[in-house]
Amino acid sequence: MRKLIMLIVIVIVLLSVSGIEKTEAKSNPNANSHVVYYIPHQDDEALTFGVSILNHVKKGHNVHIVLLTDGAASVVRNKLGMSEKDFTAARNKEFALSLKNMGVKTSNIEYMNYKDSQLTVANVEEVIKTYETKYPNARHNVFSWTDKDNHDHTNSGKALKNLQNKKIVSDARYYVRRGDNPKGLKLVNEYYAISYKKPLLAVSSAYKIENKKDGLYGIGHKSVKKSFVAFEKQPISRYHK
Repeated sequence: MRKLIMLIVIVIVLLSVSGIEKTEAKSNPNANSHVVYYIPHQDDEALTFGVSILNHVKKGHNVHIVLLTDGAASVVRNKLGMSEKDFTAARNKEFALSLKNMGVKTSNIEYMNYKDSQLTVANVEEVIKTYETKYPNARHNVFSWTDKDNHDHTNSGKALKNLQNKKIVSDARYYVRRGDNPKGLKLVNEYYAISYKKPLLAVSSAYKIENKKDGLYGIGHKSVKKSFVAFEKQPISRYHK
């Protein structure tokens, strides 16, 4: 009799869990969708991908952020007189705060720590293949291979394009920086709800804070102040396929 009661209880629990999962799936149609952003340097996630990341978080997708390099090649490091290790740690704190303000789960952030300005196509291909294996049919987001101003940006785009051509990945999007207009490619603008403006401004603020006690030095703002001013005036994300 006791075994029968236990069996009934187990069945009831399993049915309840199944009901909860079905309810969650119905209330969030994107619960099983995985969207991965491969970010070359700290602050790229804000200035180029920010609107897109926030939109996907708000819509309930599983958003994953992969920081590809250590970001130590910035000229600001010498101005601050910091070691590469300390500088990377400080930049990563700004990066983490930026993503926290967008609502990205800490458990969904990975730091690859490839050397800044030395990122290879092969490096990025291996990372992307790992995520595609882990999350089949995920949406993969990188900089466009048309980016001519930064080696790491260009190589991230080349890597995803190679894998797309080989049909290893199917859903690929290539983002361009503000002001870039590559010829022959149709760009899609990603818009955001007015209510998202406040968290987007908080994203920018993460790169302004100067508090040495907390290991924050306002590096992003010192590095590309004009870009952050433009971002605050009009946040934007643009991509092509």
